[in-house]
Amino acid sequence: MATHDYVLANASGAAFRTDLNNALAAIVSNNSNSSAPSTTYAYQWWADTSAGVLKIRNSANNGWVVLRQLDGTMLMEAGSAADPALSFDGDLDTGIFSGGANEFNIATGGTERFVINSSGDVGIGTLLPLYPLHVKGTVGTSAPADFGVLMGLSTNNDYAQIQLNGDLGAFIDFSDSGVDQKGRIVYTHSDNSMAFYTNGGEKARITSDAAATLLVGTTTNYGIGWTIRGGISQSACNFNSTDVRAFMDYTSFHSTGSAQSKITFQSDGIIFARTTTIQAYSSERRTKKNIIELDLEKAWNTLRDTPIYTFNYKDEIEGTAFHHGPIVDECPEDLIVPTQKEDEVGIINTVNTEKLQYRSYSALQQALKRIEELETKVAALQTA
Repeated sequence: MATHDYVLANASGAAFRTDLNNALAAIVSNNSNSSAPSTTYAYQWWADTSAGVLKIRNSANNGWVVLRQLDGTMLMEAGSAADPALSFDGDLDTGIFSGGANEFNIATGGTERFVINSSGDVGIGTLLPLYPLHVKGTVGTSAPADFGVLMGLSTNNDYAQIQLNGDLGAFIDFSDSGVDQKGRIVYTHSDNSMAFYTNGGEKARITSDAAATLLVGTTTNYGIGWTIRGGISQSACNFNSTDVRAFMDYTSFHSTGSAQSKITFQSDGIIFARTTTIQAYSSERRTKKNIIELDLEKAWNTLRDTPIYTFNYKDEIEGTAFHHGPIVDECPEDLIVPTQKEDEVGIINTVNTEKLQYRSYSALQQALKRIEELETKVAALQTA
């Protein structure tokens, strides 16, 4: 191992030959030595046996550039964002460098864009990542210019993005052919709510109320739409239509083997249970108006002329318990009401059980009075 000043001075034949052999030894060993050559030249090689690395003298001949370890491991200078250790021909301020111990960095245009720090955290658009993946920056011209991450197709502006809006909150946004907010999940910092959008409009919201609250079709509690609340808090379904329609329909496979509507709540306050209406109201006189006694003759005729049967519905499984009630085709016309169900013939009708029930009570009262009158007359005859 040798170094040499590469100056061959005049000398006798043997001395000159020794000096030349020493210069050749330095050349073939890349000036291998534990200390640097005393005389240096620009672009001179030095195999630093103390550090175990191969170096080359810089162009200014005032420093050494590390190339690789002597065992073959590739090495680079640390570099900087403005002067990366590994860059590209004609674009010397774009490449990779190390900004500190155990750190990996990427720069473009002389500006650091990407870092993996000594803790393994990745930063894009930030030099000090605080999380395993920390992204910061404007997302681009085809999406709202807020801080976040944009993922998309450049051909038709379809994208998904995660954005942070500072004190306003954050959202995940999905576009379709360049149209923003086709799908969106929005967190609002001011009220700590989470809203869900489809086709550009809000469809559901989870609020930060003490009781777990889900809003569907409305942005306020008990607005027009559904307010579903947990615990002992009231839930509600509010319609602003004036026609009669179903609020809620409950189906089950019970007795039919397939899904069948069992209970339906209507917007006019009627509850359909299978094909029977059930209505519950206060019975106190102070809550009522337009109070008129029932038509006694109609009540009597209804009870007398309306037969009652046991039966099963056609779509019920054999062995299902019998139902009890009239056949609507044999009922007075003013007892017939339509259901929400249809078949190949048309709307399926049912009986207004409230009217039938109280007409039956009225007819029974009349019958009891007649019986009492007859009993009185029979007793008088027996006494005579």
